Amino acid sequence: MEFTSNHVTKFYWILLLFMCLPLLAMKVIGCVLYLVVLGFAVRSMTSQVIVSGNRLTSKNIFKERTINILPESRIYICRNMQSINFVLRFYDYSIKIVNPDETLKINANVNDADTLYQIVAGLEQKHILPVWLERFSNQPSLALDDNLTMTRNGIKYKNKVYLYDNLSGMKLESGYFRLMANGKLWQTALLALPVSAIPNIVTFMTLMNQVDIH
Repeated sequence: MEFTSNHVTKFYWILLLFMCLPLLAMKVIGCVLYLVVLGFAVRSMTSQVIVSGNRLTSKNIFKERTINILPESRIYICRNMQSINFVLRFYDYSIKIVNPDETLKINANVNDADTLYQIVAGLEQKHILPVWLERFSNQPSLALDDNLTMTRNGIKYKNKVYLYDNLSGMKLESGYFRLMANGKLWQTALLALPVSAIPNIVTFMTLMNQVDIH
């Protein structure tokens, strides 16, 4: 399946190119600057993402790179959008796939981005989830990446451990995963991780739903 650059992004690049036209009157320096902007615009507007089996390809007019989703893959999902005056929108949609011997960050600011994310989630469920579930059932701990480790008793993030017995729940909302604990008056978040920092978020949430949080 093929996904092309988002139409809104193309519009903003074309608008920017028109706004930069006065640079051409600045002789050599202006022409060089305009060509640089033009290069970035062409690269962005010609970007494509192609999914074939478990293989993802990121390409534009200048280059093409391919990576496979494997049981050892770590997939980091980023879906951020900011608006200014509800008119200008800045997208940070990306998918980073880390394999033992290669890494590829894909610009996911494409048309039908929701479909692309659903396909990637499906590939994670097929190729990664069963393997990690088996490992977690047979091992005392499972290192998700260099910063995040799950054990039978809690979660270790960097150098701090959050024991399940001290937690009251967990939340996944507004782009963050939160570990909650009961305070004197209300629940507080002991840990708030952006979803983009959690590898294989579908697998992670499946594992979390299997542990006992009081």
